[in-house]
Amino acid sequence: MDNGNSLGQIMGTDILITLGAIAISWFILRWLVRVLKVTLATAIKIALVVLLLQLFFGIGPERLWEYLSQLSPFHADSDILPPKP
Repeated sequence: MDNGNSLGQIMGTDILITLGAIAISWFILRWLVRVLKVTLATAIKIALVVLLLQLFFGIGPERLWEYLSQLSPFHADSDILPPKP
């Protein structure tokens, strides 16, 4: 009976799988933290631009959103969309 050797191989495999899972989880966590940092930095920059537009030029968020939505090719007055029945 060779139970000792096969049990050692199974435990060794389990340890390798566990270490691999920990390594992959670490890489995913680092990636998520980077994405979160970039997302927050972008959101802060956009908020700062909107604030500066409002303070210096009197352009509020509603007016800015209206202008940006008119730039979209899917705007309600666009020729790309089919006419409403």
